[in-house]
Amino acid sequence: MITIADVALRAGVSKTTVSHTLSGKRPVSEETRRKVEQAVQDLGFRPNILAQGLRMQRSQTVALIIPDITNPFYPVLARGLQHALVEQGYHTFLCNTDGQLEQEQAFLDDVVHRQVDGIVLVPFQLTTEAIEGALAANIPVVSIDTLIDHPYVDIVRPDDTQGA
Repeated sequence: MITIADVALRAGVSKTTVSHTLSGKRPVSEETRRKVEQAVQDLGFRPNILAQGLRMQRSQTVALIIPDITNPFYPVLARGLQHALVEQGYHTFLCNTDGQLEQEQAFLDDVVHRQVDGIVLVPFQLTTEAIEGALAANIPVVSIDTLIDHPYVDIVRPDDTQGA
């Protein structure tokens, strides 16, 4: 596996300079940028997403937990969420529970352990108490069309009475 140290050696610069060049967060000269970019291309370097996540304490991932991917509503929801998240540099982790309480809880526990940056949840059977682990881990939760009632959970619910 090609590392940032390999790129630095190839470009004749420090690892810090490579990091600054790749992140774009600190200025580097045009000549240095070209050297680093050429080294990246020559070596086929790809940043280690796990290492970046550990360093930044962010996974750049939002979990979408839904009850039934075959229901036409949920693919549209997944696509819209993904479209909005990609624009912000995030990825979507899709979990289909088949409306089974055990699957809902297992996926919820799994995404909390994976340290996702957010959870969008369409619970079929989960209760407010079931999401306490996510909230305790400071993971933002958005619940869609549900009876989950918690002051730290954002809820998105259609208004079927006012809808046309």
